[in-house]
Amino acid sequence: MPMGINQQNHIMRATLDVWEDKIFLNEKEYPAGHFAAEILNISPEFISTTANRAIDLMALLADVRDAYDEKMRKSFLSYNRS
Repeated sequence: MPMGINQQNHIMRATLDVWEDKIFLNEKEYPAGHFAAEILNISPEFISTTANRAIDLMALLADVRDAYDEKMRKSFLSYNRS
C-alpha cells in the first residue's frame, strides 16, 4: 500500500497515514489533530440532516434490491423456457 501522498483512496476505502505529527489523506498533508477538531465542530443540524438522508437512501436501496431481484427472476424464468 502506498504511503503518504501516494495513497489510492476511493469512495469505499479511505486510508489515513499518520507519521509523527502529520496526517496524509488524498495526497494532502494535515497537522495532527486536524480531523479531531473538525469532528468536534460539526453542528447538530448537520448531523441530523445527514442521518435523515442516510435513512432515505437505505429505504431506496431496499427498493433497488427488490427491483433487481425481480429482474433476475424474470430473466431466469425466460432463460429456462428457451
